[in-house]
Amino acid sequence: MAETRLERRLRWAGLLIALGMIVQSITLAVLHPLAFVAFIVMACPLMGAGIVLFLVAILKGDSA
Repeated sequence: MAETRLERRLRWAGLLIALGMIVQSITLAVLHPLAFVAFIVMACPLMGAGIVLFLVAILKGDSA
C-alpha cells in the first residue's frame, strides 16, 4: 500500500520528537554543565520542530 503524504509527515514528526526525547534523556543522565547547553541547543529545537511538523501535518491533511 502506498504511503500518503500525511503518513510521511507524521512519521517525520514522530522521528524528530523521538530524537529530542533521546537527547533529553541523555542530558538528564550526564552531570556536566554542558549537558544543559546540549539540552537547550539540540533537544528543544528537535522537539519543537517535531511538534510544529505534527501540527502542520494534521492541519493540511493529505492536500498538497
